[in-house]
Formats: sequence, structure tokens, C-alpha cells
Amino acid sequence: MGSRGFKCQVRTNFNSFSRRIESNPELEKWDQEDLNAKSELILIVSPGELNQIKNCKTSKDLWDTLSKNFESKGPARKATLLKQLILHKMKDSDDVRDHLNKFSDTVDKLSEMNVVINEDLLSIMMLYSLPPFFETFRIAIESRDQLPHQKI
Repeated sequence: MGSRGFKCQVRTNFNSFSRRIESNPELEKWDQEDLNAKSELILIVSPGELNQIKNCKTSKDLWDTLSKNFESKGPARKATLLKQLILHKMKDSDDVRDHLNKFSDTVDKLSEMNVVINEDLLSIMMLYSLPPFFETFRIAIESRDQLPHQKI
């Protein structure tokens, strides 16, 4: 068999192999579910973070990249979360529940990294993250003998 016959045999085997892969319903289902998972993850990533995941081929690649970037427990991550907590201000058009959830989520992330923030300080930070519209509420809470604390 000359080299031409060998090339033909390799090409035939490759074509047969690729047809088997292309027609594998389990693989097609896996690919579709992976694409769905990747799409869901992309939808929840902020536009500024899309650049970090643009080269990810699978949902696992995407997840691993996001985990590496956001699950850091080093000083830079702690500083970022503390800055987020201190500077986060609610706009008049924002939903109070969303604002409180984001505040609590940031506190929880800090707590997971063993950063303990005094409960009174958290209450004050929360009150002052609200817009001027809540001024009467803020004054009423501040005039109490004890500040309310977040329930876990």
C-alpha cells in the first residue's frame, strides 16, 4: 500500500469517527446543557467583567475563571469588599430590598473571610447608605437607646 492508500484509509477512518461523534445524542445533549449553563453565567456577569471570561470555551472554564477572580481571600479582596460596603449608596429609584440584600451579601462575604465588623457600626453604615428620602426613618432609629442589628 502506497502513501496514497494510507492517506485515504486515515481520511476514511477520521470521517467515520467524526460522523459517530456528530451523531451522538448524549454528546449533543451535554453540549446544549453546557451552552445553557454558560449562557446563564454570562447573563449574571456585569458588563465590566465580560472581558475576563471572553475566551472561556465551556461553562466549567467560565466558572473556574470567575471563582479564581472573585473567591480570593487575600487583602486586596477584603479591601475591595470593605470599600464596597462603605461606598455603596442607594439611589432614590433603587429597590430597598435589593439594596439591603447587597449590603447583607457583602457583610456575609467579609464574615466568611473572618472580617468582623461591629454590629452597631453595621447598623450606622446601613442607615447612612440610604438616600435622603429616609432621613426621618434614620433619625427615628438613631434616637433609640439601642440600634437594631441584622438578623442572621
